Amino acid sequence: MLISDRGYPSNAMLNKLINDDMTFLTGCPIAVGSNEEKWIFAQVRELERRTQAWDRVHRVYSHTFTESWQKSNKTTVKVYSHLFYDPEHAQAVRSNLNSLVVQVFDELSHGRKVDQRLFQEARPYLKEVVTRRDISIKPRKRYG
Repeated sequence: MLISDRGYPSNAMLNKLINDDMTFLTGCPIAVGSNEEKWIFAQVRELERRTQAWDRVHRVYSHTFTESWQKSNKTTVKVYSHLFYDPEHAQAVRSNLNSLVVQVFDELSHGRKVDQRLFQEARPYLKEVVTRRDISIKPRKRYG
């Protein structure tokens, strides 16, 4: 069994592993705004309702689903995808995002310079409002 714990293997590498009938486990990053992320957010409430989805040992919700994958010889194999959702980690991420947005908003509203990296992280959660005097920045909504 191959266990990949750094990065995400290319599609070519996954195809090679599957074509060679190798057993493997790899992590898969989920991009912000991706279909996968939207699906996960839609499933979270359902996962939290299903007591059988709660893993008491690892303290996460889990869901397994199967997908068909076509090998190079045109045969189809079944691959398993496992989704894990950690509510404590999710809450920590929401809290950190709230803190970031509030910090950037506070700096901007007081006319102070904001670190460019922090501004770029907070930018999707801020909106510009045109006023008579100038453009002001307001938080879009609170997360958490």
